[in-house]
Amino acid sequence: MAAASRGLLARLRGLSLSAGGGPRLPLLPPSRLFSAEPFVSHSDDDGGGGGGRIIEARSGVMAPTSRRTGVIGVKCGMSAMWDKWGAKVPITVLWVDDNIVTQVKTTEKEGFFALQLGAGQKKEKHLTKPEVGHFRAQGVPLKRKLREFPVTEDALLPVGTTITVRHFVPGQFVDVTGITKGKGFANLAGHVRRADIIGHPVFCGALLVAKPMSRRITRQNLSIPHEDIVITQGVMKRHGFKGMPASHGASLSHRSGGSTGQRDAPGRVFKNRKMPGRMGGVQRTVKNVWVYQIDPARNLLYLKGQVPGPQGSFVFVKDSIFKKPDTALLPFPTYFTQEGEPEGLEPLIADLGDVDPFMAAD
Repeated sequence: MAAASRGLLARLRGLSLSAGGGPRLPLLPPSRLFSAEPFVSHSDDDGGGGGGRIIEARSGVMAPTSRRTGVIGVKCGMSAMWDKWGAKVPITVLWVDDNIVTQVKTTEKEGFFALQLGAGQKKEKHLTKPEVGHFRAQGVPLKRKLREFPVTEDALLPVGTTITVRHFVPGQFVDVTGITKGKGFANLAGHVRRADIIGHPVFCGALLVAKPMSRRITRQNLSIPHEDIVITQGVMKRHGFKGMPASHGASLSHRSGGSTGQRDAPGRVFKNRKMPGRMGGVQRTVKNVWVYQIDPARNLLYLKGQVPGPQGSFVFVKDSIFKKPDTALLPFPTYFTQEGEPEGLEPLIADLGDVDPFMAAD
């Protein structure tokens, strides 16, 4: 059934219920008479932040099924730190740059519960008109990055709530999502003899791509009517192939990917075949990352190990799914700054226990 028909029938059914003494539906504009969306009354004084419900910023008790929001961080880079036992800990530093709630989504209006967070700052001239209108409608500052985090109903926060690094506690595990470093088309430019190219159209089992990249291989020193030649060998770098034999039994195919198909049956290359190609620049999630330290004064988050993305990129941090933190230790739905709390707080480090791991047991 068409959307217009569903909307018309729903409207007629609502009018019949209203005429029979039932609950009267709100009067809708003519543009909504043929809409298939549900008829839900939204108050005008909520600013589009909760679908008519009242959301208060207050602490609560986290249930086992509760789901908190995440945060948007900026990857500052990697370093190393030494814990109190003298062990070296690889550290990735994330900066939680002015995270605030920019929109609240509820089941009454959008059909699900979620919080949209904004991070950073951006000038109005660098934003599109729909983006500026969205921020003005919500009554929040202009933000550089937006991200939506699904939450449960008890974890909703009002629009304008600030999310700091105290949202997490040292010692818990988190999942970090980001865009990996873009490697481009995995290739290697090298010196090639003209006789090798003439004798082997597919030199070394790799692909000959016409790109003006390598200045070591030019059409002047090869005397061929083509652009600069780049030899791409991506299967060993991109997919971790072992490669062909390095000495006996292989001629100019040491880094080749080998056969890519069969003969007449099926007479094609199957999909998802691992071959040379573009590498990196995709979304990846690193799970179960340990929070080693937080710095409330500078809003820095210190994580053990590596996270996806280059320096300066945005990453999204949320509570771990597999290694769930202790609900009694987490601030729920987030950490609210108390009145009179000092600003220059010392960094908080995870509890490493009282047993020296380098001491041999008796």
